[in-house]
Amino acid sequence: MKRGYTAYLLCAILLLYSGPPAGALDFNEAIETHVAVNHGPSTDMYIALTFDDGPKPLTPELLAILDTYGVRATFFICGSFVDDWQAEFDLLCDSGHEIGNHSWSHPNLSWLCEYDIIEQLQPTNDLIEDCSGQYPQLFRPPYGAYNQYVIGAAGRMGMATIMWDIDPKDWKDPGPEYIADYVISRATSGSIVLLHEGHPNTLTALPIILDTLMAEGYRFITVGEMLGLYPGIARKVRNEIDYPLKPEERGLF
Repeated sequence: MKRGYTAYLLCAILLLYSGPPAGALDFNEAIETHVAVNHGPSTDMYIALTFDDGPKPLTPELLAILDTYGVRATFFICGSFVDDWQAEFDLLCDSGHEIGNHSWSHPNLSWLCEYDIIEQLQPTNDLIEDCSGQYPQLFRPPYGAYNQYVIGAAGRMGMATIMWDIDPKDWKDPGPEYIADYVISRATSGSIVLLHEGHPNTLTALPIILDTLMAEGYRFITVGEMLGLYPGIARKVRNEIDYPLKPEERGLF
């Protein structure tokens, strides 16, 4: 049997029969895990800040800013980065913020079979659970690139796929004024804002964003709180996005 065919057959078998790993949570009662969420409920003035690609050397400074404002955010971390920034990751785990899965090494998961997708997600889940004591409930695909296999694998592992509706592309390092103006001008109730760890201009823009939107009456909460995965915010949303994503929808970087 040819090697390529064997790999294909293995992926097909896993797709049909793979179940959730030990510790995975069933969110059928909370949100549907076969769709990607890009916006929360618009009935209340809640906004969720999310930060991708950590941990990074600037993580402590980012946490300090959020702590000053009393804001809890959602962090999507890459497992392989923890080797270089273990102390920063430990600080994040102790900070009380929500931590989600952003894969192990940041590949385009939509190019992988389910077996390889799981190989990217499970070690990162284990790291997060070992450090924080909580099994991750949220997943964000690198580059925003996903298909039904990516969402399906994450869902069977107990994680909802989280996208965004505001992306200032701060990874390109535009000026802090641009980042702040972009977020502020597009913010609405239920917005999920995509930002990235490790960028000084993002740190400079963040207090401007928080000061302005708080003055307008917005409250910042985690994605999990916004979607009703935790007590206190009894809200949920199900937003289908056609897949595969168009290039302009992927947030490629």
